[in-house]
Amino acid sequence: MCLLLILISESIMEPYLRYLYTYVSISGPHLGYMYSSNSIFNSGLWLLKKIKGIQCIHQLTFTDDHDLENTFIYNLSKKKTLANFKNVILLSSPQDGYVPYHSARIELCPAATSDFCKQGKVFLEMLNNCLDQIRTHSDHRVVMRCDINFETSSHSRRSFNTLIGRAAHIEFLECDIFVKFIMWSFPELFS
Repeated sequence: MCLLLILISESIMEPYLRYLYTYVSISGPHLGYMYSSNSIFNSGLWLLKKIKGIQCIHQLTFTDDHDLENTFIYNLSKKKTLANFKNVILLSSPQDGYVPYHSARIELCPAATSDFCKQGKVFLEMLNNCLDQIRTHSDHRVVMRCDINFETSSHSRRSFNTLIGRAAHIEFLECDIFVKFIMWSFPELFS
């Protein structure tokens, strides 16, 4: 979930929406943590919810309301936030164990295709809500999904950070070369 998308969903931002041009998401959990496969990370989230009760974590894990259709992430997906941008760039890494790959890329995940319960239905609705926004202005809009493969040989393959998927997530924050590469390769998306 990107703070920017939350902010532009507020009515006070409406006069500024026409100035939005390119949205770059760096491994953002657009579809929350539904179907997250990292059991170590999921256990940590569960523990934080129990001990700290942090609302953001409840929102990302869809436990902020008993009805999935009343959760924050579900309702955010129904707002036309991504439709305000002329271009959308989604950066993700399959090595990132903090943000589910499908959530960062806004795409279907295998677990959702075989989930015929309410959770599967809600996930597909959220996915389609986001994809419908991306498809807006399809004739002039650029949508890019970029996978970043981080060199892991310099990190110990058995390190705790690599094991829980933290190493790749932190690389997004510490290494900006891939963002510079996109900006240099596609200057028209940023002018």
